[in-house]
Amino acid sequence: PVLDYHVHLKEDLTLELARSQSRKYGINYALAPNCGIGFPIQNDAQVLEYFNGMKGQPFVQAMQGEGREWPATFSKEVRDLFDYVFTDAMTFTDRKGNRTRLWMPDEVFIDDEQKYMDLIVENIVKVMDEPMDVYVNPNFLPDAMNDRYDLFWTDERQNKVIEAMVRTHKVL
Repeated sequence: PVLDYHVHLKEDLTLELARSQSRKYGINYALAPNCGIGFPIQNDAQVLEYFNGMKGQPFVQAMQGEGREWPATFSKEVRDLFDYVFTDAMTFTDRKGNRTRLWMPDEVFIDDEQKYMDLIVENIVKVMDEPMDVYVNPNFLPDAMNDRYDLFWTDERQNKVIEAMVRTHKVL
């Protein structure tokens, strides 16, 4: 069977359309609500409400933990309702105290690109200690750096991430 492990319901992909597309193309979906502060699901009660709405639906259920607060925001009992939990390191607090979402250019403040890349790697390594199963968006770089991917993703930086994944038994 074919499975898409990372599907978000939104305006252009409703539950009904997801069911229809899944049957039409023979692809099973893992639905993954965004769970975290400032995201559609922000607490345990909302997770339980989500699961009540999903009863009888033919989907794998995954949780996307958003931000760095999600492990404290959602109880282990609620996280364990999902078939698996995934997250990325695209949201963090930079060294100046700014909340950063790497995909939002107006939230990325880079003084020294190499030091900023070290910060990204440090955050990825920290994320490996979070209670998740799968690490996603593994090598994402902000727009200002993305065109020089090979310059920033050195062997040394890659090895730090790989070693953290091995140490924590996480998958990519």
